[in-house]
Amino acid sequence: VGSRLGGACSCGLDVDVEGGYQFGEVGSADVAAWFVASQVGYTVPDCPVKSRWFLGFDLASGDDDPADGDVGTFNQLFPLGHAYFGGIDIVGRQNIQDFSVGVSLSPLDKLTVRVEGHQFARAENTDALYDAGGNVVRAGDAGSSHDIGQEVDVVADYKLNLHLALQAGYSHFFAGDFISQSGADEDIDFVYASTQCTF
Repeated sequence: VGSRLGGACSCGLDVDVEGGYQFGEVGSADVAAWFVASQVGYTVPDCPVKSRWFLGFDLASGDDDPADGDVGTFNQLFPLGHAYFGGIDIVGRQNIQDFSVGVSLSPLDKLTVRVEGHQFARAENTDALYDAGGNVVRAGDAGSSHDIGQEVDVVADYKLNLHLALQAGYSHFFAGDFISQSGADEDIDFVYASTQCTF
């Protein structure tokens, strides 16, 4: 079950808050998991460069006692790559706490540039780090720290016409203490470009 509250006012402020709770059974295990996602934005009025600044907070439950046989890790069901937790997709909406901040700028009618940063931590240090596809990146018992790391993303979108759009992006992940404790801990760089044709 879940709910969403969102909207904007004429002063330029907008807000979005969503939440969900999962319950049931998996085999003999009881399921009790949840998530909360929120973002507050402000669009600067009468600005030559259209801009929207935002702050966000996401929290998805993890399993605080893997040995008890019950399921406390939120299942993100049908995840979207790049949509919520940065472009590298090393983090998904399972056992995660994410503070985000960013700005979206439109210096030209057809060009939008977005810059955002994320501070990632495990919600429960007994549970794993999961990627955007729901796969285990690092096992929960591989380290004791909550700190996963930080990510910075820069994305530029250019709409050539009604049918053709271009996108390019760069992301950098700064490995945190849990990554260092649990294996290879080099930072990650990700660069991409794409073309979208709409018929």
